[in-house]
Amino acid sequence: MKSVPFFSIIIPVYNSERSIDELSERLIKTMEKFNKSYEIIFIDDQSKDNSWVILEKLKKKHADILKIYQLSKNFGQDNAVMAGFTASQGEIIITMDDDLQHAPEDIELLYNRYKNSDLDVVIGKFKKRRHSFFKKTLSNFNDSMENVMLKKKKKVYFSSFRLIAKWVIEEILKYKGPYPFIDGLIIRTTDSYDNILVSHSKRKYGNSNYNFKRLISFWLNSFTNFSIIPLRVATITGFIFSIVSFVFILYFIIIKILNPQYLLKGWLSTIVFIVFIGGFQLISIGLIGEYIGRIFLNINKSPQFIIKNSKNEIENINLKKQ
Repeated sequence: MKSVPFFSIIIPVYNSERSIDELSERLIKTMEKFNKSYEIIFIDDQSKDNSWVILEKLKKKHADILKIYQLSKNFGQDNAVMAGFTASQGEIIITMDDDLQHAPEDIELLYNRYKNSDLDVVIGKFKKRRHSFFKKTLSNFNDSMENVMLKKKKKVYFSSFRLIAKWVIEEILKYKGPYPFIDGLIIRTTDSYDNILVSHSKRKYGNSNYNFKRLISFWLNSFTNFSIIPLRVATITGFIFSIVSFVFILYFIIIKILNPQYLLKGWLSTIVFIVFIGGFQLISIGLIGEYIGRIFLNINKSPQFIIKNSKNEIENINLKKQ
């Protein structure tokens, strides 16, 4: 009987045909140093290139340590990671990206930090970030918003290069909604998380898969799933505008009573104010609609992921539909 691995390394894959080979070889070389059993789990998030073909070849070469899964469509990074969590069996779970910007050799830093502390989650914080200016800016904005909306520790930076204890994964897997947000699920589960400094390499092949649309979607997913603060902000702001409008109405009524001949001026500013209020109302309605839509999808049990193909000899869990 195959022994239960000590480490599970989970890597979501999307259009990374040029980096998978190097990543897997460096990863295997690194994990062999630990003298502990391990498994490497690749989740192909319906790549448009030959990533799945390359994964099949790697599986034949390293059948005893590799698990590979192909999703039926592009579900997104966090959904792919959740599929990996479901497939994992290790006591220590590590997540990392497929683009070689996370150095497999730094897993030792994550594990040593975990082993010599009482932390449940150790997150890689980059000594020097090699992201584009656009991605850095939005990442910093998301970090600030997580501090406010998710009550994240302000000095802790969240990245997708992380080590997580098994019991935390078991709690995370209790979330069955279609829009998982791993950082939010970690924050909801434990306060025992911290950073360790790691290297961050320049992207070796291709460009980042994240564009403005994906990052906005990520933001909505992050905060509408794990915080009602956006709704509270909309409510409080609407209340403030109502008070201000009421004060203006009283002011103009008093002016008109004291001076019946006074002609109210400033129609342009009034129209601008009305348009501004109308825009805010539409944003508020949109936020409410976003929450209601997610409730609807949860009720209808929209899947987090669906496995289309897998090349694994032993499957002791049902991954077909989640």
